[in-house]
Amino acid sequence: MKENTMKKTILFALISVILSSGCRWGKIPDYDEFTTVFTQDRTELYFDDKRWDFADFLKEEISNHPEMECVDLYKFCRQAAFGIHSADPEVRKKFFADFNNAPEKSKNKLIRVTSPDTARVDIAAWKNAGLPAQWLFNMSIAESEFKDAASRFEEYLKIAAETVAQSNLKFSEQEFRDFAASLKNSPQKPMPHSDIYRQNSAPYRIISTRYFNTIPILKHAAKLPESSAPRIIAIDGRSASGKTTVAKQLKMILNAQIIHMDDFFLPPPMRTKMRYEQPGGNIHLERFKEEILPFLRKKGAFSYRIFDCKKNAFHGNRMIWENSPWRIVEGAYSQHPQFGDYADIKIFFDISKEEQMRRIYNRNGAQAARIFQTKWIPLEENYIRTFRIDRKADLILR
Repeated sequence: MKENTMKKTILFALISVILSSGCRWGKIPDYDEFTTVFTQDRTELYFDDKRWDFADFLKEEISNHPEMECVDLYKFCRQAAFGIHSADPEVRKKFFADFNNAPEKSKNKLIRVTSPDTARVDIAAWKNAGLPAQWLFNMSIAESEFKDAASRFEEYLKIAAETVAQSNLKFSEQEFRDFAASLKNSPQKPMPHSDIYRQNSAPYRIISTRYFNTIPILKHAAKLPESSAPRIIAIDGRSASGKTTVAKQLKMILNAQIIHMDDFFLPPPMRTKMRYEQPGGNIHLERFKEEILPFLRKKGAFSYRIFDCKKNAFHGNRMIWENSPWRIVEGAYSQHPQFGDYADIKIFFDISKEEQMRRIYNRNGAQAARIFQTKWIPLEENYIRTFRIDRKADLILR
């Protein structure tokens, strides 16, 4: 009996220490700890084999903000369901005012995940990290297009009401339901948080969780010294690992332009057995060195020919404009040693074999997946292994 009493005493003491230290069971992981899975226009977040749903993030929000009012909870639900909505013409003016007024030093967390599709970026923390305001602004106005936004909003409001009934918030479940009902037929304009919520939280902007892989790249880019010449980012990696997706995101954030390695598919006359035996030989290396490398760091515009693999022939030109401060070379083989060390930032995208085949199957179909598995992936792996592309990268992302 004394032994059981002692165990209970130790257990209660341990719980007291945990609670007094501000720790909670089920704390939301940091943004870079999640694995993101894209399902059509929505995103799923996983951590430690657990899928994190809206209810998980809602409980964290209520725990962090017990002072919130109905409008704050309503806004939280709406952001999670609709994502980014930047129709307000004053959005730019308000953003830069908030950024300029933010303190130079901040101990706040840079990003707090608030739903499977949304995260809040702390403006002061962004500024403190030395990241340009324009980059965050560009991310925060990239409007989300969710086909199920209205139905998802109703679902989230229902979950929120049920959660209120089990919480210690200062308003009741019925009060929240009445508040939401009063706005049902009203124009959905951006609404401010309550005064007390604003007093207890720093200014933030919403971004999509799909941008998580751009954050380490942007941090790296912000540390580069200033240059009058265009900066170069080379994104290499395994098939279906997310290279093209991130390149498109960086294009919007950085006002960059993209050179696609897929445009340098090897023409039929060059597809010999000897050529394919060379690591990376299935790309038109000679043409890349002739049409891209001499112009990549120059301010002026240039163009290059596109080889269309579907037509199996050259088809048109791609223009790279002169007003872009960043240029992105995207695709497998973009860091081939024959090109030299031309990039300011070298990124390698990795992926597990299982996830790689799942994505290729969903994206290209069963027949194409078999061709990838038996032909293209082995060629990529030979190139990566021979030249140790992953080991030479500045960043490895998954």
